[in-house]
Amino acid sequence: VYPDGSIELQSSVTSNKPSTDLARLGYTLVLPKEYVDFTYYGRGPIDNFNDRKVGQNIEIFRQKVGDEIILGKPQSMGNHEEVRWAALTDAKGQGATFIADGIMSASALPWSEMMITEAGHPYQLPASDGIYLHLDAKVTGLGGNSCGQGGPLEHDCVRAGDNMMGFIMRPVKAGKYTE
Repeated sequence: VYPDGSIELQSSVTSNKPSTDLARLGYTLVLPKEYVDFTYYGRGPIDNFNDRKVGQNIEIFRQKVGDEIILGKPQSMGNHEEVRWAALTDAKGQGATFIADGIMSASALPWSEMMITEAGHPYQLPASDGIYLHLDAKVTGLGGNSCGQGGPLEHDCVRAGDNMMGFIMRPVKAGKYTE
């Protein structure tokens, strides 16, 4: 914890079953539902995955949480690859920035994955109880080998072996994201 209120987090995740497939590997943070302004420096503006990212430029993007298409299935959506930092702020520009120690995947949704799973259709989603920010070291690709059927290629999969991730959480004041 630093004097300016920043908090640094470094994690090392290992498994006794390193070949286990994972959908994603990282953190989910729940922030107050007032933090609806999502700004990030990474691939966008539409959601993308590690096997569907090269069509998206790396820039600073700003959007409202929930503006991306919400589908009942699959549950994972709104992902952005090669993110250097992501911020969630309220209408006054107050909030938090999450700065990767390299690159990460990030998404911000107004519902948890369980809420989305339990809703058969988007109109059945409950009222939002917060903003679900996903900060991931890796997210498994969608698969399909560019066309047709098939799972993700080996290099687009997340395995439970040795994985490292780190980021700094820093307060945002009046829209100033990084220093």
